[in-house]
Parts: sequence; structure tokens; C-alpha cells
Amino acid sequence: MWARRTLSLSLLSWALLARAAAAAGLPDPSPPPASAPKTIRVPPPLPAHPPAAAKPAAPPASGAGEDDDDTSEIPMETFVGPAPLPGPEAWALEIWYNAVGARAPDESFGALIVRVAEAALGRPYADPPATEGAEVVNLNVDAFECVSFVESSLAMARCIWQGTPTATCFSKEIVTIRYRDGRIDGFPSRLHYFEDWLGDNARRGHMTLMGSQLGGEPMMRHTAYMTDHAALFPALRDGEVFRRILAMEHHLSAQPQIIVMREMVGAIEPRLLDGDIIAVTTRRSNILVRHAGLVQLGPDRTVHLLHASSAHHKVTRTKETLAEYINRRPEREGIMVARPTAPPMPVRGNPDIP
Repeated sequence: MWARRTLSLSLLSWALLARAAAAAGLPDPSPPPASAPKTIRVPPPLPAHPPAAAKPAAPPASGAGEDDDDTSEIPMETFVGPAPLPGPEAWALEIWYNAVGARAPDESFGALIVRVAEAALGRPYADPPATEGAEVVNLNVDAFECVSFVESSLAMARCIWQGTPTATCFSKEIVTIRYRDGRIDGFPSRLHYFEDWLGDNARRGHMTLMGSQLGGEPMMRHTAYMTDHAALFPALRDGEVFRRILAMEHHLSAQPQIIVMREMVGAIEPRLLDGDIIAVTTRRSNILVRHAGLVQLGPDRTVHLLHASSAHHKVTRTKETLAEYINRRPEREGIMVARPTAPPMPVRGNPDIP
């Protein structure tokens, strides 16, 4: 997508956790008095990857672009592996898991993704600056921007579908979704541009690109946002990193992307399903995708967008239909659509275990 932001962990206050835990039917996670033994059940630390060679950290970047819900400049970081979740963050993840619950009988994978995403409604939109120093894969589940909301919803749904609602599974799925070939190989291995994110995940069977089936048109777009704004990203001061990013941009520029144009969105809405991933494309010259979210069907099967909105400062659902949302702003060119694929079920001794 654009040059992408990775959120630093912003810990939930214990008071907020206590309220969320009560709503989810979990014990109060507030810290006990100093004299009392701690009763918080924290998942075991996630395994760390071996440290990679140190690279420059990303600087703070600006917030939303001219689109009211879109983000154009997102700080990027070099990752060395998942960080162990601190107590409050681990509790936030467990609360989210418990709010969703197990996969329902006959529930589709898309419907499960929507249930996961719905459980995050109201969580704040966050755009903190990137931090200096060594970088790790930060897993923030108490605040989101548009891409991390899609990634986190998809990762959690994959874990629940496989019957492994754990912090370790969530961390592994985030890495699998976020990086080229599911492997961390320095700064350039992250799928910084969202059309690249879609293509790489589709190639590995995590989703199906729906543009051709929906009557989309092939479009070529010069992609150069990151190298055009190299001063924003200290990692690009490394000549080899710059060359790898430039080669990736040249590759994307030469690949046609299938876009359902804005005037056609209303016509294809009846063919969209719960949990479909929507990428909002822009008319800008050096970047294609500016925003992302998930389809949710209303009771009357009207199509709405679940997304982390910079305009509303939280995870929200559009009151208007997807077509109305796209056509409300002239710079919104159209959409790309991907349909997530359910992960394979684990082999279990008991066939009744989902």
C-alpha cells in the first residue's frame, strides 16, 4: 500500500481492561495490592527470532491524507520478530478472543472474520510516531489503523478457525500475513504497498483476488511513493535497502491491477460476501491504494465497510453503503476486492473439535 505504518504498542489502561473484561465475562484483570499474589493469567511469552542486523528506525510521519478515512504516509519499521506481549496487551488479546468465542456450527470463514472485526468496534484509531532503536514485530490489539485492523481481524479469525486462539498463533499469523512469503528478511520484506500485500497473500492461497470475476478493469499505476519520499524513511539511507525497495516499486509499476471502477461498485455489491477485503484506490500518480477495510452485510444484505477510520478516530462501520462511500469522494477511483480463504483445519483425534 502506501508506505505503511506499524503501530507501537500503546497499552490499555487497567481500568479500560477491567471494563472490557467484565463485558467479556472474564475476571477483573486490575493489578492486586502489592501484598497479594498476582492472579493475572498471562499467555507464555512469544518466541523471539534471532536479532537481525541493526538498521535505521523509521521517523514520525504525517497522519491522514486528503481522504477523510485514508492514510497516505505510514512510517515503516524493520522487524526482527514478534515481541512478547506485556500483561495488559496479552489481556487485551485474550479479551478479544473471548468476546468472539469459538467458530459457530456451519459458520463461513467470512462470517467469522466479521464477528472478529465487530468485536473491535469502537476501539481507537491510533497513529503514533515510530520509535527509535531496534525494531520488533509489534502486535497492537487495542488500537488500529486501517491495515493493522484488517491484518489483526484476519489473523485472529485464522487462529479461531484452526482451534488455536492463543497469543502464539496470533503472532505467527500476523508475520505470515504481513511479510513477503511469510518470512521476515529485513525492512524490504514487509509488504508495504497494499496491492503487493493482496497479491502476495493471494499467491500463497490466503485469499482470492476477485477483480476479474467482478468485471474489473486492468489498470497500470506508476508506484514510487516510498522512494519519492525517501527522506521520510531512514531505512532507505542504506543503499541496498533503497535498491530493493526501488526494484519492488518497478515490479509493481509493471503489473496491471484489476480495479472495479467507482461507477460499477453499486452493481457488484450483491456479489460481495461478509469478510471480503476492500482496498480503496486513489487517482494519485505514485500510489494506488489509500485505504482498506472489510465487507459487512446488513440484515437486508446492504454492503457496508468495517474499517479503522481516521475521520471517526475509531473502528467503525459505515452507515452508507460501500458504493455510496466510494462515490462520496471524487479522489476515490474504485476498489480492489479479495476474498479470504479459510486455513486448513488441524488434524484432531475428535472429529467434533472445530
